[in-house]
Amino acid sequence: DKLIVIIEDLGGGEMPDLGHKVMGSQDELLGFLDGNNIPDSWRHLPIIIFSTTNYPMLFLANLIDRPGRFDEVIQVPYPDPEVLVEYAENFMNEPLTDFDRREILKGSISIAHIKDACIKKLVYGTSIHDTVKAMREWTALVKKSIEKKEAF
Repeated sequence: DKLIVIIEDLGGGEMPDLGHKVMGSQDELLGFLDGNNIPDSWRHLPIIIFSTTNYPMLFLANLIDRPGRFDEVIQVPYPDPEVLVEYAENFMNEPLTDFDRREILKGSISIAHIKDACIKKLVYGTSIHDTVKAMREWTALVKKSIEKKEAF
């Protein structure tokens, strides 16, 4: 009796500054959000749309400037580093070493990064510290490349 649509990583396939475009046109998305580009079989259903983005600065102004597209915008910041330490310890089912704990407590890392670091520790024996450090270095390289509009 209702339709729930999840648009994950809105804008993740499009980097306008780099000239790449791999998703449908912006007009198609806006038409869908406005109720114009939906199948007839959906028209009688109340539609609830959830969306996520890692690029709110690029997409939110375009999407929320018209009533009815998105009724509410909620920013979800990175979890507190102490929460990430607790998550990692629960995931590993053991306390972290002080070395690994310190790296996580530096902050600016997502729960997905912590999960990946824990898996790499379990599978390859790589320390969480080394994995997280490599992830931060990779992120910095990607950001730098995007700013310079270069391939990496």
